[in-house]
Amino acid sequence: MIVGLLFGLLFLLIALGLPIALSIGLPAIGLMLTPGVFPATVPIHALGQTVIQLLFAGVDSFDLLAIPLFMLAGAVMET
Repeated sequence: MIVGLLFGLLFLLIALGLPIALSIGLPAIGLMLTPGVFPATVPIHALGQTVIQLLFAGVDSFDLLAIPLFMLAGAVMET
């Protein structure tokens, strides 16, 4: 149900002409701020800190680190 809502909002915002970054980000942020969807044990004043911790934990991977380093290597070899 929630995934369908996210995709529906994504396609609606794309159809309205918003940039892709905003079309992806706005429904996700709205869903995080919706009461009852985010874990109920998280107090409102710590919500921002928890979201930041979740974002960093999601990209804490050596596989994902290869992407910017590959781009950096390409830029260095180009010059």
